[in-house]
Amino acid sequence: MMDAGLALSPAALDRLMPMHMALTREGRITGVGMTLAKLCPAAALPGRGLFDLFDLRRAGPIRTMEALWARLGEPLTLTRRDGGASLRGLALPLADGRGLLMNLSFGINVVDAVSAFGLTDADFAPIDRLGLEIEVPATIY
Repeated sequence: MMDAGLALSPAALDRLMPMHMALTREGRITGVGMTLAKLCPAAALPGRGLFDLFDLRRAGPIRTMEALWARLGEPLTLTRRDGGASLRGLALPLADGRGLLMNLSFGINVVDAVSAFGLTDADFAPIDRLGLEIEVPATIY
């Protein structure tokens, strides 16, 4: 059983989930992981609206926070509106109910993302590294 008061520092969250996105209940981005920040440097994500920057899908479009809250825990696809990377993710509510935390990944697009964004081993969660070693060993090391 976990403590309901569990909290992580931003540095710990970055290390554990470098592609995370924290959102208010209304859909404002309050924080992003270090790797996600590399993907969208011009967008300055914190403070922006999720739906201003990304299109979300899950067996159909998700265009509002109400629709996203109704699909919590289901796999999602996020596509940057400016034509950037397509991401896979999962959103879950924060313990206090005041927002969401999304964990994102490149899915099968990881090889393209490594090349396009100059990513290295340090840009990925420690648990994701085995897949990188198999798929793109010469690219990131």
